[in-house]
Amino acid sequence: MDIDPFVIDGFLEAGKPVEGVVGSELIPTPGHCRGQMSIILDWEGGIMFTGDAAVNFGGPPSPAPLAEDLDVARESFELLKRFDFEIAAFGHGEPVVTGASRAFRQE
Repeated sequence: MDIDPFVIDGFLEAGKPVEGVVGSELIPTPGHCRGQMSIILDWEGGIMFTGDAAVNFGGPPSPAPLAEDLDVARESFELLKRFDFEIAAFGHGEPVVTGASRAFRQE
C-alpha cells in the first residue's frame, strides 16, 4: 500500500503552547521514547496529559515501567511532579480526576 507523503507545517517546542490551544504548555518528557512530550492545560485547575511519561495502574502514578532509557524516563516523571494540576490523563491506566499533582508526589 502506498502512502502519500505529507508536508510538515510546524514543529512542537518545549515550553511553548500548542498552536491554537489557549492555556497549554508542551513539556519535554523523553525516556519512554525520544522526542516525547507531555501537555499541561491551565483549564479546570490544570489538566496534565502525560503520554507515556507516567502510568496509573491502581496505585499512585509512576514512571512507565518500559522505556528506551529508564533513567531519563524517571527524570521526566520527576519533572511532572513540579507542576500543579487537578486532573491527569495517561497513555496507560486510569485517569486521576481530582488531586492529581498530589497523587504524583506520593510515589
